[in-house]
Amino acid sequence: EADKGQVVVCNKKVNNAIIENRNKIIKCIKNNANGYTNWLRFRNRVMYVLDPNATFSLEPREK
Repeated sequence: EADKGQVVVCNKKVNNAIIENRNKIIKCIKNNANGYTNWLRFRNRVMYVLDPNATFSLEPREK
């Protein structure tokens, strides 16, 4: 049979949709911010937005 150019793992096609979506989110952050001058602040913002388990509170957590 001829190669159709598809990669199959565990009977599912593999694609790069997840990576493309994350790239789009990062570009949206850059566009909305009109450019970051502080690399660490930009990196932290991206990590926060991409992390589904991230939480934010104004008060420190008590252990």
